Amino acid sequence: MHQLTTRTIESAKPNPDGKDRYLRDGDGLEIRILPSGRKVWQFRYTFQEKRKVLSFGDYHGCSLKEARVLAQQARSELLQGIDPGIKRKAAKGKPTDKGNATEEQREKTLADLMGAYAEWKQQEGKVAYAQDVRNTTKRYILEGSPTLAQMAASALRSEDIAALIRPIHERGKIRMAAKLRSMLAAAFQAAFQAPFHPGLPKSLLGFNVQANPVLALPAGHGEARNRVLNQEEIGKYLSALLQGTGYVNHCLTLALFAGGQRPLQVARLSNADYLKDEGILILRDPKGKRRTPRLHHLPIGPKAQKLIESWVSSGQLSSPLWFSMDGETPMSPSSLIHHAAKIQKRFDMAPFQVRDVRRTVETEMARMGFSKDLRAHLLSHGLGGIQDRHYDRYDRIDEKREALIRWEQYLLTLC
Repeated sequence: MHQLTTRTIESAKPNPDGKDRYLRDGDGLEIRILPSGRKVWQFRYTFQEKRKVLSFGDYHGCSLKEARVLAQQARSELLQGIDPGIKRKAAKGKPTDKGNATEEQREKTLADLMGAYAEWKQQEGKVAYAQDVRNTTKRYILEGSPTLAQMAASALRSEDIAALIRPIHERGKIRMAAKLRSMLAAAFQAAFQAPFHPGLPKSLLGFNVQANPVLALPAGHGEARNRVLNQEEIGKYLSALLQGTGYVNHCLTLALFAGGQRPLQVARLSNADYLKDEGILILRDPKGKRRTPRLHHLPIGPKAQKLIESWVSSGQLSSPLWFSMDGETPMSPSSLIHHAAKIQKRFDMAPFQVRDVRRTVETEMARMGFSKDLRAHLLSHGLGGIQDRHYDRYDRIDEKREALIRWEQYLLTLC
Protein backbone atom coordinates (compact mmCIF):
# COMPACT_ATOMS: atom_id res chain seq x y z
CA MET A 1 0.00 0.00 0.00
CA HIS A 2 1.35 3.42 -0.96
CA GLN A 3 2.49 5.62 1.93
CA LEU A 4 3.47 8.93 0.33
CA THR A 5 1.40 11.86 -0.90
CA THR A 6 2.45 14.86 -2.96
CA ARG A 7 1.79 17.14 -0.01
CA THR A 8 3.98 15.03 2.27
CA ILE A 9 6.87 15.14 -0.19
CA GLU A 10 6.66 18.86 -0.95
CA SER A 11 6.42 19.84 2.72
CA ALA A 12 9.24 17.52 3.83
CA LYS A 13 12.41 19.25 5.02
CA PRO A 14 16.00 17.99 5.24
CA ASN A 15 17.32 16.46 8.45
CA PRO A 16 18.75 19.16 10.75
CA ASP A 17 21.75 16.93 11.49
CA GLY A 18 22.98 17.22 7.89
CA LYS A 19 22.31 13.58 7.00
CA ASP A 20 20.18 12.33 4.11
CA ARG A 21 16.52 11.72 4.91
CA TYR A 22 14.45 8.97 3.32
CA LEU A 23 10.68 8.86 2.81
CA ARG A 24 9.46 5.42 1.76
CA ASP A 25 6.44 4.78 -0.42
CA GLY A 26 6.69 1.00 -0.08
CA ASP A 27 8.00 -1.98 -2.06
CA GLY A 28 11.39 -0.39 -2.67
CA LEU A 29 10.32 3.07 -3.84
CA GLU A 30 11.62 5.96 -1.76
CA ILE A 31 12.60 9.58 -2.05
CA ARG A 32 15.94 10.74 -0.70
CA ILE A 33 16.14 14.29 0.67
CA LEU A 34 19.65 15.71 0.55
CA PRO A 35 20.87 18.26 3.15
CA SER A 36 20.50 20.95 0.46
CA GLY A 37 16.79 20.17 0.12
CA ARG A 38 17.10 18.41 -3.22
CA LYS A 39 14.75 15.42 -3.52
CA VAL A 40 15.72 12.36 -5.57
CA TRP A 41 13.69 9.24 -6.37
CA GLN A 42 15.28 5.85 -5.65
CA PHE A 43 14.18 2.26 -6.12
CA ARG A 44 15.89 -0.33 -3.91
CA TYR A 45 15.89 -3.93 -5.06
CA THR A 46 17.82 -7.18 -4.87
CA PHE A 47 19.10 -8.98 -7.98
CA GLN A 48 21.13 -12.17 -7.79
CA GLU A 49 21.55 -11.66 -4.04
CA LYS A 50 23.02 -8.20 -4.54
CA ARG A 51 21.40 -5.08 -3.11
CA LYS A 52 21.12 -2.32 -5.70
CA VAL A 53 19.67 1.16 -6.07
CA LEU A 54 18.09 2.57 -9.23
CA SER A 55 17.57 6.33 -9.54
CA PHE A 56 14.55 7.85 -11.27
CA GLY A 57 15.94 11.39 -11.06
CA ASP A 58 14.87 14.56 -9.26
CA TYR A 59 11.37 15.00 -7.85
CA HIS A 60 11.09 18.22 -9.89
CA GLY A 61 11.42 16.13 -13.04
CA CYS A 62 9.48 13.06 -11.97
CA SER A 63 6.16 13.25 -10.13
CA LEU A 64 4.96 10.78 -7.50
CA LYS A 65 2.62 9.17 -10.04
CA GLU A 66 5.42 8.82 -12.62
CA ALA A 67 7.81 7.38 -10.03
CA ARG A 68 5.26 4.73 -9.06
CA VAL A 69 4.83 3.74 -12.70
CA LEU A 70 8.61 3.41 -13.11
CA ALA A 71 8.84 1.39 -9.89
CA GLN A 72 6.10 -0.97 -11.05
CA GLN A 73 7.89 -1.46 -14.35
CA ALA A 74 11.08 -2.30 -12.46
CA ARG A 75 9.23 -4.84 -10.29
CA SER A 76 7.76 -6.51 -13.39
CA GLU A 77 11.23 -6.80 -14.90
CA LEU A 78 12.55 -8.40 -11.71
CA LEU A 79 9.78 -11.03 -11.87
CA GLN A 80 11.01 -11.84 -15.40
CA GLY A 81 14.58 -12.26 -14.18
CA ILE A 82 15.73 -8.94 -15.65
CA ASP A 83 17.88 -6.43 -13.79
CA PRO A 84 16.03 -3.10 -14.29
CA GLY A 85 19.26 -1.20 -13.76
CA ILE A 86 20.98 -2.96 -16.67
CA LYS A 87 17.93 -2.60 -18.89
CA ARG A 88 17.68 1.12 -18.19
CA LYS A 89 21.36 1.60 -19.00
CA ALA A 90 21.12 -0.51 -22.15
CA ALA A 91 18.15 1.55 -23.34
CA LYS A 92 20.46 4.56 -23.45
CA GLY A 93 22.99 2.59 -25.50
CA LYS A 94 25.67 2.65 -22.81
CA PRO A 95 27.21 -0.55 -21.37
CA THR A 96 27.72 -1.04 -17.66
CA ASP A 97 30.15 -3.40 -16.00
CA LYS A 98 28.40 -3.31 -12.64
CA GLY A 99 24.88 -3.77 -13.86
CA ASN A 100 23.58 -1.04 -11.58
CA ALA A 101 22.45 2.32 -12.97
CA THR A 102 23.09 4.45 -9.93
CA GLU A 103 22.49 8.18 -9.92
CA GLU A 104 26.18 8.84 -10.49
CA GLN A 105 26.46 6.38 -13.40
CA ARG A 106 23.38 7.32 -15.37
CA GLU A 107 23.56 9.96 -18.07
CA LYS A 108 22.58 13.27 -16.51
CA THR A 109 19.80 15.21 -18.20
CA LEU A 110 18.99 18.87 -18.74
CA ALA A 111 16.47 18.60 -15.88
CA ASP A 112 19.25 17.23 -13.65
CA LEU A 113 21.54 20.09 -14.64
CA MET A 114 19.01 22.79 -13.78
CA GLY A 115 18.28 21.06 -10.49
CA ALA A 116 21.98 20.91 -9.60
CA TYR A 117 22.45 24.55 -10.62
CA ALA A 118 19.52 25.66 -8.43
CA GLU A 119 20.91 23.62 -5.53
CA TRP A 120 24.30 25.32 -5.90
CA LYS A 121 22.73 28.79 -5.91
CA GLN A 122 20.75 27.91 -2.79
CA GLN A 123 23.91 26.76 -1.03
CA GLU A 124 25.42 30.15 -1.87
CA GLY A 125 22.55 31.87 -0.08
CA LYS A 126 20.69 32.90 -3.26
CA VAL A 127 17.46 31.35 -2.00
CA ALA A 128 15.04 33.49 -4.00
CA TYR A 129 17.03 33.07 -7.22
CA ALA A 130 17.30 29.31 -6.68
CA GLN A 131 13.54 29.08 -6.33
CA ASP A 132 13.13 31.22 -9.45
CA VAL A 133 15.35 28.77 -11.34
CA ARG A 134 13.23 25.85 -10.13
CA ASN A 135 9.96 27.55 -11.03
CA THR A 136 11.23 28.59 -14.47
CA THR A 137 12.60 25.10 -15.10
CA LYS A 138 9.31 23.49 -14.17
CA ARG A 139 7.18 25.75 -16.35
CA TYR A 140 9.29 26.16 -19.46
CA ILE A 141 11.48 23.03 -19.50
CA LEU A 142 9.82 20.18 -17.61
CA GLU A 143 6.29 21.11 -18.70
CA GLY A 144 7.04 23.18 -21.80
CA SER A 145 9.51 20.81 -23.41
CA PRO A 146 9.57 17.45 -21.55
CA THR A 147 11.48 15.69 -24.33
CA LEU A 148 14.40 18.11 -24.14
CA ALA A 149 14.22 18.03 -20.35
CA GLN A 150 15.07 14.32 -20.36
CA MET A 151 17.83 14.57 -22.96
CA ALA A 152 21.42 14.20 -21.80
CA ALA A 153 22.85 17.64 -21.07
CA SER A 154 26.01 16.71 -22.97
CA ALA A 155 24.00 15.92 -26.11
CA LEU A 156 22.16 19.23 -26.38
CA ARG A 157 23.07 21.52 -29.26
CA SER A 158 22.54 25.24 -29.79
CA GLU A 159 19.61 24.38 -32.08
CA ASP A 160 17.95 22.50 -29.21
CA ILE A 161 18.28 25.47 -26.86
CA ALA A 162 16.91 27.78 -29.56
CA ALA A 163 13.94 25.44 -30.06
CA LEU A 164 13.29 25.58 -26.32
CA ILE A 165 13.34 29.37 -26.10
CA ARG A 166 11.75 30.27 -29.45
CA PRO A 167 8.10 29.56 -28.46
CA ILE A 168 8.47 31.83 -25.42
CA HIS A 169 9.87 34.59 -27.60
CA GLU A 170 7.10 34.14 -30.18
CA ARG A 171 4.45 34.60 -27.47
CA GLY A 172 5.89 38.05 -26.82
CA LYS A 173 7.52 37.12 -23.52
CA ILE A 174 10.82 38.71 -24.46
CA ARG A 175 12.00 39.28 -20.91
CA MET A 176 11.19 35.69 -19.86
CA ALA A 177 12.99 34.32 -22.93
CA ALA A 178 16.05 36.37 -22.00
CA LYS A 179 15.86 35.21 -18.38
CA LEU A 180 15.63 31.53 -19.34
CA ARG A 181 18.56 31.92 -21.72
CA SER A 182 20.59 33.51 -18.93
CA MET A 183 19.81 30.69 -16.51
CA LEU A 184 20.64 28.01 -19.07
CA ALA A 185 23.90 29.73 -20.03
CA ALA A 186 24.98 29.97 -16.38
CA ALA A 187 24.04 26.34 -15.66
CA PHE A 188 25.90 24.96 -18.69
CA GLN A 189 28.93 27.14 -17.96
CA ALA A 190 29.05 25.84 -14.39
CA ALA A 191 28.86 22.22 -15.59
CA PHE A 192 31.56 22.91 -18.19
CA GLN A 193 33.92 24.43 -15.61
CA ALA A 194 33.15 22.07 -12.71
CA PRO A 195 35.79 19.40 -13.54
CA PHE A 196 38.53 22.08 -13.48
CA HIS A 197 37.16 24.42 -10.79
CA PRO A 198 37.69 23.24 -7.18
CA GLY A 199 35.32 25.92 -5.94
CA LEU A 200 32.29 24.41 -7.68
CA PRO A 201 30.23 21.70 -5.93
CA LYS A 202 30.43 18.00 -6.74
CA SER A 203 26.76 18.03 -7.79
CA LEU A 204 27.84 19.82 -10.98
CA LEU A 205 30.25 17.05 -11.94
CA GLY A 206 29.44 14.20 -14.32
CA PHE A 207 27.48 16.12 -16.95
CA ASN A 208 30.28 15.72 -19.53
CA VAL A 209 29.53 19.13 -21.03
CA GLN A 210 32.28 19.88 -23.56
CA ALA A 211 31.00 23.30 -24.65
CA ASN A 212 28.28 25.76 -23.70
CA PRO A 213 25.51 25.40 -26.32
CA VAL A 214 23.72 28.53 -25.12
CA LEU A 215 26.47 30.97 -26.06
CA ALA A 216 25.57 30.80 -29.76
CA LEU A 217 22.20 32.41 -28.97
CA PRO A 218 22.08 36.24 -28.80
CA ALA A 219 21.76 37.50 -25.28
CA GLY A 220 18.68 39.72 -25.82
CA HIS A 221 17.67 41.51 -22.67
CA GLY A 222 14.14 42.47 -23.59
CA GLU A 223 12.74 45.95 -23.33
CA ALA A 224 13.65 47.95 -20.26
CA ARG A 225 10.61 48.79 -18.16
CA ASN A 226 9.88 52.43 -17.45
CA ARG A 227 6.45 52.22 -15.78
CA VAL A 228 6.20 54.67 -12.90
CA LEU A 229 3.06 55.18 -10.82
CA ASN A 230 1.83 58.76 -10.57
CA GLN A 231 0.92 60.35 -7.23
CA GLU A 232 -2.76 59.44 -7.54
CA GLU A 233 -1.86 55.82 -8.24
CA ILE A 234 0.58 55.73 -5.32
CA GLY A 235 -2.22 57.00 -3.08
CA LYS A 236 -4.66 54.35 -4.27
CA TYR A 237 -2.07 51.61 -3.89
CA LEU A 238 -1.17 52.71 -0.36
CA SER A 239 -4.82 53.11 0.68
CA ALA A 240 -5.59 49.57 -0.48
CA LEU A 241 -2.60 48.23 1.46
CA LEU A 242 -3.51 50.06 4.68
CA GLN A 243 -7.07 48.72 4.46
CA GLY A 244 -5.97 45.20 3.57
CA THR A 245 -5.21 42.19 5.72
CA GLY A 246 -3.02 39.11 5.47
CA TYR A 247 0.71 38.52 5.50
CA VAL A 248 1.13 39.16 1.75
CA ASN A 249 -0.60 42.53 2.08
CA HIS A 250 1.50 43.45 5.12
CA CYS A 251 4.72 42.49 3.34
CA LEU A 252 3.98 44.87 0.46
CA THR A 253 2.96 47.60 2.94
CA LEU A 254 6.22 47.39 4.87
CA ALA A 255 8.26 47.25 1.65
CA LEU A 256 6.67 50.55 0.57
CA PHE A 257 7.04 52.37 3.91
CA ALA A 258 10.62 51.13 4.26
CA GLY A 259 11.60 52.99 1.11
CA GLY A 260 10.66 50.71 -1.78
CA GLN A 261 12.58 47.63 -0.63
CA ARG A 262 12.46 44.43 -2.66
CA PRO A 263 9.36 42.59 -1.36
CA LEU A 264 11.05 39.19 -1.52
CA GLN A 265 13.76 40.43 0.85
CA VAL A 266 11.12 41.87 3.18
CA ALA A 267 9.25 38.56 2.97
CA ARG A 268 12.21 36.83 4.62
CA LEU A 269 12.29 39.01 7.71
CA SER A 270 12.25 37.13 11.00
CA ASN A 271 12.05 38.05 14.67
CA ALA A 272 15.83 38.34 14.81
CA ASP A 273 15.85 40.90 11.98
CA TYR A 274 14.00 43.65 13.87
CA LEU A 275 15.79 45.72 16.50
CA LYS A 276 12.66 47.05 18.17
CA ASP A 277 14.35 49.49 20.58
CA GLU A 278 16.22 51.14 17.71
CA GLY A 279 13.48 50.79 15.11
CA ILE A 280 15.85 49.10 12.68
CA LEU A 281 15.05 46.38 10.16
CA ILE A 282 17.89 44.19 8.91
CA LEU A 283 17.40 42.96 5.35
CA ARG A 284 19.71 40.50 3.66
CA ASP A 285 20.71 41.54 0.17
CA PRO A 286 22.09 38.60 -1.89
CA LYS A 287 22.22 40.51 -5.18
CA GLY A 288 25.37 40.33 -7.27
CA LYS A 289 28.21 37.83 -6.99
CA ARG A 290 28.71 38.02 -3.23
CA ARG A 291 28.62 34.66 -1.46
CA THR A 292 27.25 36.04 1.80
CA PRO A 293 24.23 38.38 1.66
CA ARG A 294 25.07 41.91 2.71
CA LEU A 295 23.20 43.15 5.78
CA HIS A 296 21.10 46.20 4.89
CA HIS A 297 20.13 48.25 7.96
CA LEU A 298 16.96 50.32 7.64
CA PRO A 299 15.93 52.74 10.41
CA ILE A 300 12.20 52.77 9.62
CA GLY A 301 9.87 55.64 10.55
CA PRO A 302 7.25 55.76 13.32
CA LYS A 303 4.34 54.71 11.08
CA ALA A 304 6.12 51.53 9.97
CA GLN A 305 7.05 50.77 13.58
CA LYS A 306 3.43 51.17 14.72
CA LEU A 307 2.23 48.91 11.91
CA ILE A 308 4.64 46.18 12.99
CA GLU A 309 3.54 46.54 16.63
CA SER A 310 -0.14 46.29 15.66
CA TRP A 311 0.45 43.23 13.46
CA VAL A 312 2.39 41.53 16.25
CA SER A 313 -0.18 42.32 18.96
CA SER A 314 -3.06 41.09 16.79
CA GLY A 315 -1.25 37.89 15.84
CA GLN A 316 -1.00 38.80 12.14
CA LEU A 317 2.73 38.05 11.92
CA SER A 318 4.08 34.52 12.09
CA SER A 319 7.14 33.39 14.04
CA PRO A 320 10.02 33.19 13.49
CA LEU A 321 9.48 34.09 9.80
CA TRP A 322 7.06 37.02 9.80
CA PHE A 323 5.37 36.85 6.42
CA SER A 324 4.69 33.13 6.23
CA MET A 325 1.68 30.88 6.68
CA ASP A 326 3.53 28.52 9.01
CA GLY A 327 6.41 30.68 10.23
CA GLU A 328 8.94 28.62 8.28
CA THR A 329 8.09 28.55 4.56
CA PRO A 330 9.04 31.72 2.62
CA MET A 331 6.36 33.38 0.56
CA SER A 332 6.40 32.75 -3.19
CA PRO A 333 6.83 35.63 -5.68
CA SER A 334 3.50 34.73 -7.28
CA SER A 335 1.66 35.63 -4.05
CA LEU A 336 3.01 39.17 -4.24
CA ILE A 337 2.23 39.46 -7.95
CA HIS A 338 -1.36 38.26 -7.51
CA HIS A 339 -2.05 40.63 -4.60
CA ALA A 340 -0.78 43.64 -6.57
CA ALA A 341 -2.96 42.55 -9.50
CA LYS A 342 -6.04 42.51 -7.24
CA ILE A 343 -5.35 46.11 -6.20
CA GLN A 344 -5.01 47.17 -9.84
CA LYS A 345 -8.32 45.57 -10.69
CA ARG A 346 -10.08 47.06 -7.67
CA PHE A 347 -9.08 50.63 -8.55
CA ASP A 348 -9.13 50.15 -12.32
CA MET A 349 -5.47 51.20 -12.50
CA ALA A 350 -3.20 50.92 -15.51
CA PRO A 351 -1.22 47.66 -15.32
CA PHE A 352 1.95 47.70 -13.24
CA GLN A 353 4.24 45.09 -11.74
CA VAL A 354 5.53 44.83 -8.20
CA ARG A 355 9.01 45.87 -9.29
CA ASP A 356 7.55 49.06 -10.81
CA VAL A 357 6.75 50.23 -7.27
CA ARG A 358 10.46 50.22 -6.41
CA ARG A 359 11.21 52.30 -9.51
CA THR A 360 8.40 54.67 -8.54
CA VAL A 361 9.79 55.14 -5.02
CA GLU A 362 13.24 56.05 -6.33
CA THR A 363 11.72 58.46 -8.85
CA GLU A 364 9.71 60.19 -6.12
CA MET A 365 12.72 60.31 -3.80
CA ALA A 366 14.75 61.99 -6.55
CA ARG A 367 11.94 64.53 -6.99
CA MET A 368 12.01 65.16 -3.23
CA GLY A 369 15.69 66.05 -3.45
CA PHE A 370 17.29 62.85 -2.12
CA SER A 371 20.79 62.56 -3.58
CA LYS A 372 21.70 59.67 -5.85
CA ASP A 373 24.17 58.40 -3.25
CA LEU A 374 21.55 58.46 -0.48
CA ARG A 375 19.02 56.68 -2.70
CA ALA A 376 21.60 53.98 -3.40
CA HIS A 377 22.06 53.40 0.32
CA LEU A 378 18.34 53.45 1.03
CA LEU A 379 17.46 51.00 -1.75
CA SER A 380 20.63 48.91 -1.43
CA HIS A 381 21.60 49.06 -5.07
CA GLY A 382 24.40 50.43 -7.13
CA LEU A 383 26.91 49.86 -4.32
CA GLY A 384 30.20 48.41 -5.44
CA GLY A 385 33.93 48.47 -4.96
CA ILE A 386 35.19 50.57 -2.05
CA GLN A 387 31.69 51.92 -1.39
CA ASP A 388 30.36 48.39 -0.91
CA ARG A 389 33.30 47.23 1.23
CA HIS A 390 32.87 50.15 3.64
CA TYR A 391 29.07 49.98 3.68
CA ASP A 392 28.79 48.47 7.18
CA ARG A 393 31.50 50.72 8.63
CA TYR A 394 29.67 53.90 7.60
CA ASP A 395 26.04 52.94 7.76
CA ARG A 396 24.61 56.49 7.58
CA ILE A 397 21.88 55.49 10.02
CA ASP A 398 20.94 59.03 11.05
CA GLU A 399 20.77 60.25 7.46
CA LYS A 400 18.69 57.26 6.39
CA ARG A 401 16.36 57.62 9.37
CA GLU A 402 15.67 61.25 8.53
CA ALA A 403 15.06 60.35 4.89
CA LEU A 404 12.65 57.50 5.69
CA ILE A 405 10.68 59.70 8.10
CA ARG A 406 10.32 62.25 5.31
CA TRP A 407 9.28 59.45 2.94
CA GLU A 408 6.62 58.24 5.38
CA GLN A 409 5.21 61.70 5.81
CA TYR A 410 5.06 62.19 2.07
CA LEU A 411 3.28 58.86 1.53
CA LEU A 412 0.61 59.66 4.11
CA THR A 413 -0.26 62.89 2.28
CA LEU A 414 -1.19 60.86 -0.81
CA CYS A 415 -3.92 58.68 0.72
